[in-house]
Amino acid sequence: ATTMAPTSKMGLQLPTEGPGPSQHRKTRFRQKVRRPAPKALGTSALTDMWKSITSTTFGDDCARECDTTKQLEAYVADMMGAEDAVLVASGTQGNLLAVAATCPRGAEVVLGSESHLHLWEAAGPSVLFGVAQRTVQMNEKGELPIEALIQSLELSDANDSHCAPTKLVAIENTSGARGGAVLSSEYMQGVFAAALASPGDDAKTAASRVFRGATTASLCLSKGLGCPGGAIIVGPSKTITEARRLRKLVGGSMRQAMGVLSAAGLHVLKERDWLQDLRRDHELMKQLVSGLKTMPEVDVFTYGGTNMCEVRVRPEVEDAVRKGDAITSYAKASGLRMDSYSRSGAGWRFVTHRSVTASQVEALLEAFEKAAKLDKPYSRFEHVGASGPPPPPAPTFTGRESSNPTCEHKLDSLPNVRTG
Repeated sequence: ATTMAPTSKMGLQLPTEGPGPSQHRKTRFRQKVRRPAPKALGTSALTDMWKSITSTTFGDDCARECDTTKQLEAYVADMMGAEDAVLVASGTQGNLLAVAATCPRGAEVVLGSESHLHLWEAAGPSVLFGVAQRTVQMNEKGELPIEALIQSLELSDANDSHCAPTKLVAIENTSGARGGAVLSSEYMQGVFAAALASPGDDAKTAASRVFRGATTASLCLSKGLGCPGGAIIVGPSKTITEARRLRKLVGGSMRQAMGVLSAAGLHVLKERDWLQDLRRDHELMKQLVSGLKTMPEVDVFTYGGTNMCEVRVRPEVEDAVRKGDAITSYAKASGLRMDSYSRSGAGWRFVTHRSVTASQVEALLEAFEKAAKLDKPYSRFEHVGASGPPPPPAPTFTGRESSNPTCEHKLDSLPNVRTG
C-alpha cells in the first residue's frame, strides 16, 4: 500500500507492501544474496476466485465502460475513506503514479535508505518523471527517525534556487527490510502530525487507519490478498484524475483486462475474511520462527512479527554452506520448493501466505532438524557411494493438494522489499 499525508510543507507518502508479501498458489523458497530486487512470481488464483472472474462481464476500462472496475474502485475508495480511486497494474506502478501525480518534475521525495521505492523499483520516479530521491538512514525498526527526517526537510528551502523543492516523504509500513516490522501508531502520529483512528476489528476501520491523514494511498491486490495482480490508488479526485492520465502515459490502461483484476479483487475484499487470512499467515510464521530459534546452528536474523523472516545457518558452524544445501534437499524431499543455500551464506527469506499449510511449516522445521543431525551433510553436488547419507527421495504430494492439478503447494521465499 502507498499513502501520502500532508505536512505543513509537503505531502507524505507511505508506501507499504500491503499487510505482507505475496500469497501465491505457486510458491517457492528463493535464496537471498545482498537483498536482491524482487522478481515476478507465478500466480494461480483460487478456484472460487476463478469462478468470480469467469462469471463477470468486462467492459473497456480505457473508455470507463467497465462496470466491474468502477465497482471495485468505488468499494476501495469507500473502505479507505477517500474521494476517488483508480486501478493500476501493480504496486510498483501504483507507487510510480502516486508520486508523479503529486510531485512536479524537478521536485524531491525524501525516503528510507533501504525502502522498496528507493532500491527495488528501477528508480521509476526519477527516470520517467524527473523526481529526485533523497534518503534518510532507517533505524532498526524500519523507521526514518523523526529528528533525522526533520533535519533532512530543513535542507530544502523553497526560496533557495539551489534546492530541489521537497514535496513528499516516503515511509514504508510494514518494513520489508526489517522482516515485515510494523511501524507503530505513535511513530506514524509523529510523521503525520495527526492522530490515527483507534484500532478496530472490521476491515473498513483497519484500512482507513492507514489512510487517515494521508494525501493518497495504494492497496495492493496481489501480495497478501492473493489476487493475480493489480493495485488501487485512492485519494482526492483531482489527484486520482491525474494518476489516471499518467497511467495511460505509461501504458497501464489495459482495457478489458482491468475487469479481470477487478473481479478477483472484489472477490477477495467482499467475499473473504481477508483480515483473518492475514492473521493466520502471521501465526504460521510465528510457529516457524519459534521452532527455528530452538536450533543452536540456525540464526533467524530478521523477523518483524508478521509473515516474513530471514534465516541462515550460523557462519561459525562447520560446513555451514553444505549443511544449508542439506536443508534444501530434505525440504524438497518433503514436497517443498526451496532454492539451494547461498554460497555466500546469506540464507533464505521465508514468507507464509494463504497457500502455506501448518503441515508444510512442520515439514520445513523437520528439514532443518534432519540436517542438524548430520556429521557430514549431504550436498546435491557430492554423492559418491556410501560417503554421506543417500540422496533424498523424489518429492511426493499427498492429501488435498494432490487432487488439484492447478495448485502447487510449496512454501515461498520472496526477495525483500516488500513490498506490494
